[in-house]
Amino acid sequence: MNRNDYIMLIGDMNARVGNNRVINTVGTNGEATLNNNGRKLIDFCTSNNLNIMNTFFKHKEIHKFTWETRGHKSIIDYFIKNMKTSKVIQDIRVYRNNEIDSDHYLLCAKVNFPPWWLNKTTKKVPLKQEKFFKVSLLNDDSIRWLYTQRVKLHLNNTKENEIDTEREWKTLQNILKSAANESLGKTKRRNRRKYLKIWDDQIHQLIETKRKSHRKWLNSRKLEDKLEYKRNTALAKREVRKRQRLSWGKFVTNLEHDTYRNQPKVYKILKQIKDVKETACIQGNMDENTFLQYYGKLWNTTNINELQLEYNSADYLHASITLDELEKAFKLTKNGKTPGQDNINSELYKYAPEEFKLRLLQFLNNIYKENCYNSNI
Repeated sequence: MNRNDYIMLIGDMNARVGNNRVINTVGTNGEATLNNNGRKLIDFCTSNNLNIMNTFFKHKEIHKFTWETRGHKSIIDYFIKNMKTSKVIQDIRVYRNNEIDSDHYLLCAKVNFPPWWLNKTTKKVPLKQEKFFKVSLLNDDSIRWLYTQRVKLHLNNTKENEIDTEREWKTLQNILKSAANESLGKTKRRNRRKYLKIWDDQIHQLIETKRKSHRKWLNSRKLEDKLEYKRNTALAKREVRKRQRLSWGKFVTNLEHDTYRNQPKVYKILKQIKDVKETACIQGNMDENTFLQYYGKLWNTTNINELQLEYNSADYLHASITLDELEKAFKLTKNGKTPGQDNINSELYKYAPEEFKLRLLQFLNNIYKENCYNSNI
């Protein structure tokens, strides 16, 4: 029998256990008589960690005795349970008015089992949000220059290891991670919609002033307090409308500048806007279908200037990797993609200085010549 289950023993035990307290087995609300069968029942319950629940609830004498005949009465019917069932037993007593054609009275127990969802002991562990490098800051020339300088600094502080490829690969990864952490920093990824940003301290101050004037007018009911409240309301509404126009202007300007990048995010941003028709209004009076067809055609067309890797199949097995081929491979990688297990984005390789790329090129050529494959690359 599994001890973690709810165990209940109910019936005529033909035993009288008395009212002397036995820890976790017998209570003090039973009858005074103790016989030989009662001692055996107590020993059995003690060895199996069971409780005789009739003796734990205080009631009148007529609600305790379970058997009565010819002027004799006793408690011989019991409700026995294990320790886990203690929380669900609320009351046990005898009901005498039920005619069951027996010299035993009806023994009832009030049991309240918890709902199924309370039995779940496992708690939801919050997911650990992994931090990523702020590679979007590399679009700024000054930050990109700072990143290259940091890479050069860490590159000069480490020596090249041509023998152990595993150690050399980890060294190259640590150089990029240290430089990115110092120049870019890390952030947690948040999947939130990008709405307009109009709330700041000035708007908060205007709203609080309006609320205070409203409470003052409700308490005083004076005309001057009402006019003050109306004036503060008009100032708050005017400032909010002004911030909305400025925010929309900044939003559209960012979209226009983003279209000239290698991998624009205009379509992704527009999909996150709550109302597409409202966004279409900022471009002028155009139909929603025309708006979607225009941007669908814009992002589905291929770039004629897209670089292609070209190589001569005859010299492929013998020639080493050149710096131009490495540069072309970096240019073909897309920006804004999720990093791999090493948490290094493709932008960190792409915008690294030439000194780092030369060392990386030497590392790759050594692997290529020695036919040594690294599973972490």
